Amino acid sequence: MFASALGTPNIDTSTAYPTEPMPGQFETAAGDYIFSHPFSRTVCFDDGWCATFGGSTADSLAFVGWSLHGGEPPTLSTSDGVTIGSRWADFQQVMTVDQEAFGLCRDESLGRTANMMVRVEYFFDATDAAADPEDPWPDTIDPSKVAVIALDAGEDVQYAYQDC
Repeated sequence: MFASALGTPNIDTSTAYPTEPMPGQFETAAGDYIFSHPFSRTVCFDDGWCATFGGSTADSLAFVGWSLHGGEPPTLSTSDGVTIGSRWADFQQVMTVDQEAFGLCRDESLGRTANMMVRVEYFFDATDAAADPEDPWPDTIDPSKVAVIALDAGEDVQYAYQDC
């Protein structure tokens, strides 16, 4: 379906989630990944765009979400105009960012805009490193140093032990 427009996928992964520890949340046998359906398939293309399919059986998968983790130039944006590379400083009126996750989750955090999840990264510079080499996190996050690195919409497979 997507291959005719995007070419041959460079990643094509199918996974079963045989246990349901809570209603509507399924996990792999090892318990390391969770998903909203008992079966998933993720197909990714060279431009960084991935499609996620989910269903109750491996033969009944339907498109349930997508993510973009790259792309030159950025080909997708939110309805507010946020693309990969957008700086939080330029979209503070429409984008929220979980500032408390910075430092806990290295230099990445999550945010929201236009009913979409965005993944952001804090870009350190010499002034951050000079502040305190042991703990370079500034007391206040500078929105001009926070950039969108991925867009996500719909349902996606999640790593069960990810705190960020």
